[in-house]
Amino acid sequence: MKHVYENFSCTVFPGFYESLLYNSDTLYYHDSESLPEGYSWEFVEGGYEKFEKETCKEWVRAISENFEDNPLGMTIGKFKFLWSPKYYNFSTNRISFEVSVDLRKLKKYCFSSEREDFDRYLHEKWSDRDGFWSFVPNNVPEFMEKYKHDKSLVDIMIEYYLLRFVNFEGVEYDVLEEDFSRIHEFITLEDENGKLWDYEWDNKTEKCIPTTMIA
Repeated sequence: MKHVYENFSCTVFPGFYESLLYNSDTLYYHDSESLPEGYSWEFVEGGYEKFEKETCKEWVRAISENFEDNPLGMTIGKFKFLWSPKYYNFSTNRISFEVSVDLRKLKKYCFSSEREDFDRYLHEKWSDRDGFWSFVPNNVPEFMEKYKHDKSLVDIMIEYYLLRFVNFEGVEYDVLEEDFSRIHEFITLEDENGKLWDYEWDNKTEKCIPTTMIA
């Protein structure tokens, strides 16, 4: 089965709202020692969206390379899209990417061989609580019954599997290791009046020198 999976867990994907991937201090601290006086970093037009997309691609690639075990032979395909909420008060971004897995084996894994652990997972993650009304049954019998009529619940099974077998600390390390060079592709200098400038590197002062105003 080839399926486009969308995450629920912030462990699978933390989003870009005050997270390790991007937060309000990201540009402030980015290579700050190379900034000339009176300037800061800012994204070029469309640069932030490109940064998000490239980061998502790297995150999906890193997931595929950080399976600690993979008894079902699940494969991770291409990044598809990034969903962003209208307001970030209650949620953050969600990522979608291709997943290929034997559906028969996945159902057997969740409903039979690992039934007790999957049931525990449903109780812990998908029970109603203050401020959260679950749309997912929190036990295996009810989950199996609803799955007969709602195949989108396969995302819950895929996510359970990913959380069990992917080393997400390794994913974070791989993605953040290249964060400096990735973000540097999409930013430029901004002066105190909000104008953006192209720049070049000065080896003598070891600072960026503004050259041409671009906006």
